Amino acid sequence: MYYELTEEALTVGARTLRRIRATEDLPCHDVHAGEIGGWIEHEGNLSEHAWVSGNAVVTGDAQVCDGAQVFGNARISGNARIGGNAQVSENAQIYGHAEVSAEARVFGDAKVFGNAKLAGNAWVSRGAQVCEEALVSDGARISGNAQVHGHARVAGDAKVYGDAQVCGDAQVYGDAQVSGDAWVFGDARVSGYTALTGDAHPNGSAPADEKTVTGHFEITDQTRTVAGHVVRRIRATRDLPGHGVRAGEIGGWIEHHGNLAGHAWVSDDATVFDAAKVSGNARAAGNARVSGNAWVCEGAKVFEDAQITGNARMSGNARASGNCLVSGDALISGDAQIYGDATVSEHAWVAESVCVFDAAQVLGDAQIYGNAQVSGHAHLSDNAEVGDYALTSGNARVSGDAQVFGDAQVYGDAQVYGHTQVYEAANVYGAANVHGDARVSGNARVSGDAQVFGDAQVSGSARVAAGRVTDWG
Repeated sequence: MYYELTEEALTVGARTLRRIRATEDLPCHDVHAGEIGGWIEHEGNLSEHAWVSGNAVVTGDAQVCDGAQVFGNARISGNARIGGNAQVSENAQIYGHAEVSAEARVFGDAKVFGNAKLAGNAWVSRGAQVCEEALVSDGARISGNAQVHGHARVAGDAKVYGDAQVCGDAQVYGDAQVSGDAWVFGDARVSGYTALTGDAHPNGSAPADEKTVTGHFEITDQTRTVAGHVVRRIRATRDLPGHGVRAGEIGGWIEHHGNLAGHAWVSDDATVFDAAKVSGNARAAGNARVSGNAWVCEGAKVFEDAQITGNARMSGNARASGNCLVSGDALISGDAQIYGDATVSEHAWVAESVCVFDAAQVLGDAQIYGNAQVSGHAHLSDNAEVGDYALTSGNARVSGDAQVFGDAQVYGDAQVYGHTQVYEAANVYGAANVHGDARVSGNARVSGDAQVFGDAQVSGSARVAAGRVTDWG
């Protein structure tokens, strides 16, 4: 082994990491024997002649291998893999099952997650995100606040930047540039020296300069006013088998052609207006409203009285129904379901097979994933994470950098915050308060008006129903 684990430890969530020290020279990284490196959880995180330095962290089942290098404040977690001669630096985050290989670079505040892949000499930087099943390769550059997701492909010397988005099965390659607020979606192709900027929204299977409208609907003369916007009924001009719609069938309401693209459909009394868009195979039905700069794409569906607004985005096979509200910069993806009177807003992320319902609220930069459920009047905020099969319900509050995962449950009037972790089959309920760097795990129960804080650990079959527990080993 070309490195060793030192005694210097760092706790990240429920994980204990160790600093590494080189035991031999690594000329490819300009590292000398005895030099201190970054942090890893176990030896499976780092192999071959890869190196982790600075304050960079590698946790979980993530792997940094081959000649790859991770440095700065970068975070690699989940089942992510960094290989080849790839570099991840600054405040970049790679997680999920993402792969970064060859000579690829990820830096700034960029994020690569889901099943996304970076290869070749591709760069992802600043606040850009590449996620879901997207592939960025060759000499492509993704920067600014741009997003590449779905099954999109960006290759060649293409550049995607600004607030641009490339999604669905779209492909951007050659020397093409997509910037500003441009969206490329469906099975659109943008290539050559094409430049898309501003509010351009190419879609469909033809090149961007040949096809920018879908032709599957027309706007009728029937109008009404919604929130100060004059909207018109649409009518299908051809069959849409994916939605069970026949040519000539009357649909819902839109403000302009830019509200509907791909093979998407708006039906019943659903309304899409402002700069909002329903695209791909998505659908808005019932009395749903999609407004602001919101985007409902791929196979997502919004129905009943749901509202999607602000800069919110729904993708994958996500569903929003009931009286739910999705707003701000919220991202709903995968098979996630939001319903009842639930609210998902600000920069919250809800993914995979999560359910958020009743009057639950997910705000701030909170993340929910796996098969987790948030219900009742539960409130998630800040950087809270709820994942796996965890349940949060009642009037529970999870905030700060707290994490609830495994089969854990937080309910009643319980509060979990700070850097706390509640996991495995642990339960926190009643008016219990768990905060600081506390850990509650196993089959432990914390209830009543108990307080667990500091570095306390409550595990196994322990029961805490009153009083304070702090600074246990």
